[in-house]
Order: sequence, then C-alpha cells, then structure tokens
Amino acid sequence: MLAYRSILIKSTAVTALSIAASLLLAITLVPALGGVVDGNAWLMCILCPLVIAYPASAWQFFQAARLRLANAEIARLHRELEEAHRDLMASHQELAERARHDALTGLLNREGFFVALGEAVAGDPAGVLLMIDADHFKAINDQFGHPVGDRALREIGHVIAGSVAADGLAGRIGGEEFAVYLRGALLEEAA
Repeated sequence: MLAYRSILIKSTAVTALSIAASLLLAITLVPALGGVVDGNAWLMCILCPLVIAYPASAWQFFQAARLRLANAEIARLHRELEEAHRDLMASHQELAERARHDALTGLLNREGFFVALGEAVAGDPAGVLLMIDADHFKAINDQFGHPVGDRALREIGHVIAGSVAADGLAGRIGGEEFAVYLRGALLEEAA
C-alpha cells in the first residue's frame, strides 16, 4: 500500500529545502549583481518553490512508491511462475515416463521399448533380443475373464522384470507379447 503520509512529509522537506536554496541564492547573487532583494523578490523566492517543487516532488515520490509496489508484485509473480514451472516440469517428466511404460505391467511399452532398444544398440550392438509370446493366452481370457488375464499379464511382466539385469531392457510390445534385450549377453547366457 502506498504510504501517502511519507510522500507528503518528503515532499514538504524537499519544498522547504527548495525555498531555503532559493532564498540563499537571492541574498547572495542578487546583491553581487548589483540588485536589491525587496519584498517581491522574497515573495518569488517562496512562491516559486511552493508552486513547482511541492507538486513535482510529490508526484516523483508517488511514482517511486508505485514502482516499488509494482516491482514487489512482479517479484512475487515471478516466484509463483518459477514454482509453477518446476511443478509443470516435474509433471511433464512424470507423464513422459508414464508414456514410455505399459500401465498394466510397468514394463516399457512398445514405443518405449523400441526407442530404448535403438539407443542401446547404437552404442554397442552386442546382445541378445528375446521375443516372448504367452501361449494360449486367449484361452485364459475366454475361460476366466479379462481381470484374470490382466493379473496373468502383470505376473508375467513381474517375472520378466525380475529376470532382466539392470542394464537390460524389458517391454510389453503387444497384447501378450513381450521383448527383452540382454545387453552384451551371449546366446548361452540368454538361453
């Protein structure tokens, strides 16, 4: 909130200093130039600063106070924006990570797996790619229903994830189709 009292006090002080400076100049310069400081000169030395200095300084102090408030508001909004940006970045990273993973099994989804596989083999193509297809899976869905089939897919994904080393990749690339890439593994190890 603007401090009007402070603005009035500062403007009064500036005006008083302006009157004093005007009077000091009049009593030193006018006689030095051969003139006389009379009643009109005294009146002008007081009226001019009152008419000019007071409104000008009041306006200047008022604008400075408004600028300080505006700067404080901008700083507050900037902090809020930075916080919102951090939250948005965290949400974006979380969504990007979710977009790469299959919601049911937690493994990489088809796109996420093939992107990660491309990155893995670009540096060192040595490794083994396993394609895993859960046989007769349709029969599980038909006989026991989709909730049981979903539970079976989660269990298969859990077993696959637990069998793959930290530098390997595992993903669900289709309904009951999974893929595993064992980085640097030999065929004997993969078997």
